[in-house]
Amino acid sequence: MTRIVVIAVGCLVLLWTAVTALTQVEAGERAVVRRFGRVLPHRPGPGLYCGLPWGMERVDRVPVGKARRVSVGFTGKEDDDPAGTPAGQLLTGDHNLVNVQVEVYYKVNEAEVEKFALQSDRVDPLLARLSVRLSLSGLWGTPWTRCWCRTAGAAGVCAECDAGGPWSVRPGRGS
Repeated sequence: MTRIVVIAVGCLVLLWTAVTALTQVEAGERAVVRRFGRVLPHRPGPGLYCGLPWGMERVDRVPVGKARRVSVGFTGKEDDDPAGTPAGQLLTGDHNLVNVQVEVYYKVNEAEVEKFALQSDRVDPLLARLSVRLSLSGLWGTPWTRCWCRTAGAAGVCAECDAGGPWSVRPGRGS
């Protein structure tokens, strides 16, 4: 009886090890592998990736080339709260109220997959804040000179963005 229990437990441990060690990377995705929190230089391509089990490795799969969207502002839904200002309602420089909706489309650059994987939870909120700031500066007719990256000093500018560094906003083709 104990032999059967030991074999069953051994099979469960082996199965759990296999499940936690294998990761499927789909076509159009790039994987970023972190072992004990440190990013490894190896970038698994599409296919089955076999790594270390039990949470020793974390594999972040990032779809590259997929258009992502961040939408900020007016949604068209009426709020029942008369005391609050609706989302996307802004005051212009000549004191008119306008409803603004901004949509930002972006793609992950294949060369910068590692940076995106490490900061993926911060990308959409940052783009939302930047979109609001840019739309406000456009409505007020003032230039957008404030840098919103992590190394900006009191003057609101940093050397990375002036040099086109990794935290700068690079516009793509828009319409």
